[in-house]
Amino acid sequence: RMGAAARGPAVLIGVVVGFLLVGASAAVEVAVVAVAPGTPLVAGVLLAVYSLASLIGGLAIGHVAIGPWSLARRLTVVALGLAVCVPWMNVWTIGVGLVIAGLGVAPVFAVTYALVVRAVPATESPEAFGWLGTGALVGAAAGSALAGVAIEGIGPAGAFVTAAALATLGTVVAIAVVRLLPLPLFVTPPN
Repeated sequence: RMGAAARGPAVLIGVVVGFLLVGASAAVEVAVVAVAPGTPLVAGVLLAVYSLASLIGGLAIGHVAIGPWSLARRLTVVALGLAVCVPWMNVWTIGVGLVIAGLGVAPVFAVTYALVVRAVPATESPEAFGWLGTGALVGAAAGSALAGVAIEGIGPAGAFVTAAALATLGTVVAIAVVRLLPLPLFVTPPN
């Protein structure tokens, strides 16, 4: 049945969290370009730092068992890191904030995908993962658009405020739905 995979809470939670997390990341991309106008190398280095921190976060805690609060905790790391970028708009502080935030990004994706694998029958998983991808892509469009509007209104800090707000909203969603998560999830550590 078309649409059956999207009816379960795990997929809906994954779509909403993916929308908000990728929206926050898209806002970060807009923000770093606005912070470093005319210096694409600086913007590129900041985005690389964010990406590498995500890779490190995924490698460091990707094997950790997932519990009921894992999604909220990992989103909190992202939100706090992005919030660090707002008050001190300089390249170094933004870099530190993006390292902190990046450490939570891949782990959030790990939890959302694990939730869907646990909750959705194998026959519905292609559709479920299609929904997750759609949520993320719509989030990217929305996050970059909102960040652009924020920059026009209050400057580059507005894009970081947008990113932090989207990640914080993701954390709030994760806390609000903790009882709906299909747990326990068993993650076997690598040998």
